[in-house]
Amino acid sequence: MERVNSTQSQSTLREVAAVVAAVVYLEELLEWQTPKIVFEDYLGQGVSYFSEHDWWYFQAISDDRTCWDCNGWDKTTFTGEELLSVFPYLEIGDENTILAWVHPHCRCILIRISDPLDYLGLDLGVSLDWMPGSDNIIA
Repeated sequence: MERVNSTQSQSTLREVAAVVAAVVYLEELLEWQTPKIVFEDYLGQGVSYFSEHDWWYFQAISDDRTCWDCNGWDKTTFTGEELLSVFPYLEIGDENTILAWVHPHCRCILIRISDPLDYLGLDLGVSLDWMPGSDNIIA
């Protein structure tokens, strides 16, 4: 019978703890990466989001915490057909607002627009001092 000393036992416990921590991290990451598309009542009301006739304007928050990705998408327009491939983790806020979820803790939104030519490079002046899930967007 082989005898395990205290140092080997502690080393094994550290390795097990590291594996457990990695598994927990991966579970959280997978949970975040699960698409959060919530259609709820809007589909019953005949509202479309992902057709070629739906136009969306990306509005980033322009402050010192804005990431490079969101800064790059800012003031860009998209058709509804493009949304799921560009923003696979999006979440529908209401019929005129989509939470982009470019990354965890993303504060950016997509705003429904009627004509993309009217919004090229413009700032819509939307106040984004809200948290995802809140409905106090001020236009």
